[in-house]
Amino acid sequence: MIKFWFLFFISLSTQAQFLADTKAKESTTKALDYIYNFEFEKANQQLQLIQPKYEKHPVWYLISALKVYYEFMPVEKNTVQLAKYKSYLNLCINSARKLKSTYNKEASYYIMAAHGLIALQKNIGGENLEAALEAKKAYDVFSESKKYKAEIPEFYFSSGLYNFYRVQFPENHPSVKPIVMFFDGGDKEKGIQELEIATKNTVFSKYEATLYLINIYIKYRSDFKKAHKHALTLYAKAPNNPLVNIKALEAALYSEDVETIEPLLNALATKNSEIAKYAHQVLNAFYLHNFKGKEAEALNLYAKATKMETDKRFGKEYKAMAYLGMAEIFLKNKQNAKAKLMAKECLKLAEYQWVIKKANVILK
Repeated sequence: MIKFWFLFFISLSTQAQFLADTKAKESTTKALDYIYNFEFEKANQQLQLIQPKYEKHPVWYLISALKVYYEFMPVEKNTVQLAKYKSYLNLCINSARKLKSTYNKEASYYIMAAHGLIALQKNIGGENLEAALEAKKAYDVFSESKKYKAEIPEFYFSSGLYNFYRVQFPENHPSVKPIVMFFDGGDKEKGIQELEIATKNTVFSKYEATLYLINIYIKYRSDFKKAHKHALTLYAKAPNNPLVNIKALEAALYSEDVETIEPLLNALATKNSEIAKYAHQVLNAFYLHNFKGKEAEALNLYAKATKMETDKRFGKEYKAMAYLGMAEIFLKNKQNAKAKLMAKECLKLAEYQWVIKKANVILK
């Protein structure tokens, strides 16, 4: 999401001084590719080329926020870096406001990007109402951008996200309905169609459009074949990114592509982030359980995963899967009471629709 907003706003303005600077744009694009693939030293080398000229520009503050976000992910667990991240976003907003009189279109989009990222951060922290209010600030600028889709294909990404999550988010978080009722209506099917277009016809938003589609197909649609197709494309571009590796492995497992599962599982095992380690614990158990028939070994790994501390944003769904895996093994072994107990624990965490359905079947 973050990388998209940054590059998206570079691409939009025909009058922006940054866009006219070919060398700076090339260096920034390379830096972002390195950041997204977790090659931070190489990213620093590119950023040093643009810092002298643009260190007070909104672009600089956005890319600085991006680097902090990925380099210290999950940034929510690092108080110092989280404060730095928020500071960069607020500096971006303030510097963009100073540009509005001269570069109105570009400045407006920088403001929208920063407000959108602040809203995302509040949502991660469970501040759903505050997130919706912050999103409203971004929406006030976004609402006039929808008419540019034919002219600027990058808008298919932002429009696709809006159309899908304008409907989906209130379904998952009813408390925000009084706020989002003042937003224009959405359309989930149209949103997916627009995101598909963004994966094919955009330059700067392909990474993020692809990642969001993978999540939608896995989480809400259970369309694992489509998720797998997109995941392989993304993984080829950013194999060092643990989130990309995790999603590629998930899609391979759920679509039962046995040829790619073990290479992706082995690759994930080499990544040192907390997120990667926890996901590997659960997805390895899933593999042993569903593909190798090693139920005892899988049950042990699942049980350990349920007791491990994990990141709320990135780990909750995998803990739900661990409870589901235990429930399925207990049910198969006629331990119905234990199976139902694990299914109930699963439903406290699960948001993947296919996981919820399986847990509910066990409870019937």
